[in-house]
Amino acid sequence: MSSNDGFTSGQMLLAFLGGAAVGAAVGYLTAPRPGTETRQLISDAISTKRQELASLPPAVRAAYEAASAAAKDAYKESIAGSKGDKA
Repeated sequence: MSSNDGFTSGQMLLAFLGGAAVGAAVGYLTAPRPGTETRQLISDAISTKRQELASLPPAVRAAYEAASAAAKDAYKESIAGSKGDKA
């Protein structure tokens, strides 16, 4: 009896991640630290995430290529196996 009121899984995930980001921002901004320290922490976190995101596309591309090659090999093996079964 699961109902998501017409939202797709992607929309729900995006809403969840957006809420988490807002919650983290509020937590950082209301933390008992001096403003300069908080701003430095935020700057460092953004810099780290930028570096991670910059390396993400090549990693995603490599994973896609590996999965694609594995799928092609599995398909070829299944075709070869089914031809051998019929002969």
